[in-house]
Amino acid sequence: AWRNIFRHGKRTTVVFMSLFFGLTTFLSVFTVVESLDIENYVSRTMVSDIEMRNSYMIGDDGEFEPVYNLSSKLINEVKAVPGVTAVMPQYESKYKAEFSDEFSSYYNWAKDSISKADLAKRFEGEMISLESEDFECLFSIQTSEINSNIDLPKSNTVYLSQSLEGTYELPSHFDITHPISGKEYKVNFGGYLPISLRSSGINHWAPTLIVPEKFMNTFNGKVQPVIGSVYVSVEKGKDKEVHQQIQQISEKYGDFQIETKEALRDNLQLSKIAISLIGGGFSVLLALIGIVNFINIMFTGIINRKQELSVLESIGMTRKQVNKMVAIEGAYYAMISLGLVWTLGNGIAYGLFTLFNSVSKYAVYQFPVTPMVLVSLVVVIICVTVPLLTYKKMTKQSITERLQENMY
Repeated sequence: AWRNIFRHGKRTTVVFMSLFFGLTTFLSVFTVVESLDIENYVSRTMVSDIEMRNSYMIGDDGEFEPVYNLSSKLINEVKAVPGVTAVMPQYESKYKAEFSDEFSSYYNWAKDSISKADLAKRFEGEMISLESEDFECLFSIQTSEINSNIDLPKSNTVYLSQSLEGTYELPSHFDITHPISGKEYKVNFGGYLPISLRSSGINHWAPTLIVPEKFMNTFNGKVQPVIGSVYVSVEKGKDKEVHQQIQQISEKYGDFQIETKEALRDNLQLSKIAISLIGGGFSVLLALIGIVNFINIMFTGIINRKQELSVLESIGMTRKQVNKMVAIEGAYYAMISLGLVWTLGNGIAYGLFTLFNSVSKYAVYQFPVTPMVLVSLVVVIICVTVPLLTYKKMTKQSITERLQENMY
């Protein structure tokens, strides 16, 4: 049986390659799909269960501007909602900075959208901060990810969100200026914080800085910073109830953008299903092409060996022995193909996952055990069954009739 597989090198190679590429595509697609970790994405994207943000309006210059309707009074009402465990306001303030070549890393990231001259003229941004105890609360959740260099008590240190790590960095030291008082402050860049805080400003060209509460108060002096976002944590299982009550409360204060982890999970789950259907359908189609190619080659191969198998029967080989031989040949095809897929193919799939994760940064590698076990069983059954069915069809004629076919 083993020698029969490699009797026709080109035909055997075509069978192995078609099965290998079809099944490797199937493995690669399902590896990426199975590795789409929704919870990981949600935790990296949202700080709390419910997030409230100011809405926007079109200003006199035709650009969108935030409408700061979030207030301490609103926050106190949200705190009183049954099921709410914590409410964290995010304070925001604008700043100015002098653009220089020290910001080259940032400019390389932004240069496709703005020229260096325009960037220098419009180099204004926002700084955001939470209350000190809220920072500590968030850090207690993600202590394993915190950079050891982070030292929040250092009031003149600024940070970037960890999602920007590898995208650009800031100078180790630079100056920023308050847009109203004109007072200048020297700050240090302290690295990246493992929390996803976003500012309300959308027309600023300088990076958004995350700063300690102490520095925010020092920087603004008597000017009260605005509340840009409110992060609400709720008891498990009460997301919908709390969300509905917050919506009712917010109607009294104006328009807001309200996002929930639950809604984000639902949307991501629908997207994952869509990707599974499209990508899975395409990969299954390629796998089927490989299987159909195997069926065709095995069918024609056994038909071409009709005379040879008939001679073996005529000299004493039983049909049971012939069935066993062709079944083993099919099993060898399955084992070799699947062996290549589970080893070399898995390496290719992992490489594609690594490439995907370098862009998404929220996927967690997970081998698609169930889909691969199922498709492997299907391949083994087909590879063993096709030769048997082909031989059974061929043996409807007697040995004498089969031997006489090629005699004339």
